[in-house]
This record gives sequence, structure tokens and C-alpha cells, in this order.
Amino acid sequence: MTSSSAPARIRVKQLTVRSGRLEAEVEVYPPGAHSTPALARVLRGMNPRLAGHACVNDVGDCFGDVMDHTPLPHVLEHLAVDAQAQEYRAHASTDEGKVFVGTSEWIDDERTVARVCMSFVDDLAALRALREATAVLKSALEQCVDEARCIHALCDD
Repeated sequence: MTSSSAPARIRVKQLTVRSGRLEAEVEVYPPGAHSTPALARVLRGMNPRLAGHACVNDVGDCFGDVMDHTPLPHVLEHLAVDAQAQEYRAHASTDEGKVFVGTSEWIDDERTVARVCMSFVDDLAALRALREATAVLKSALEQCVDEARCIHALCDD
């Protein structure tokens, strides 16, 4: 089975709670897995806010500018930050305008493990957000498997 026909997988391998931030080591298969336009369409349908997220990237200043060709850990980062922000807004007594931020980076040369970090106010809320984001990404990957090739890897033929 080549990487282009293998289903993409992502799982949280390790979590570290630090002062004000959550760090997750995320395992990805196939190595270097990136999103595609098909996956981006599914994610936009599930979460229309996602494309409008502020995002530091080489193309523009929104996540939507790279959403269809970005590493899966970067997708997970934005899903987790969004889930946390939504929970915060739902329970905040005032609209304090809290901004949650995240980063993601490969931490091995094979691009099978990445570190995803995000700020938090409540560590339990951040853990719930990461769990929800992982479930959403797995669901999106499953939904688009039949529609089109949803991921591509750096090692594609």
C-alpha cells in the first residue's frame, strides 16, 4: 500500500501541562501528512470559523490561506484553539476578549511526530479542547476518504 492510499492517522502520544500552556506530542501517519482541498472542504463544513483564524504562514494571514495544504498537526492546532475559545466564550461572565494561541512544529526528521502547543486559562478546558479537536480531525479524515484523497504525504510517488 502506498502512502497515497493509506488512511491518515493522527494520535496524541504524550501531553505535558506547563504554566499557561499545553504541549502535545502528536504522531502522524503517513509521515509528513498534509491536508488537501478535499479535507479543507470537509473541515469548513464542520467549522466555518476555522478558515478565518489568524495564522502566521508564508501565504497570507489567515488559516484559510493554507488550510488545504498544511501539515495535519497544524490543522489539529487550529481545531484545538478554536474548541477552547468556544468553551471559554460559552462560560465567561464577560466578553474579556481572551485570545488563545498555538504553535505546531515537526520534532523529528521523518515528520512522524510533531509538537502542538496552545495557551490556556484552564488546563482542564485545554485538555477537553484537544480531545475534541482530535476527534473532529479523525472524523473529517474518515468523511473525506470516499470523496477524494484527503491527505498527501511528502513521500508520495
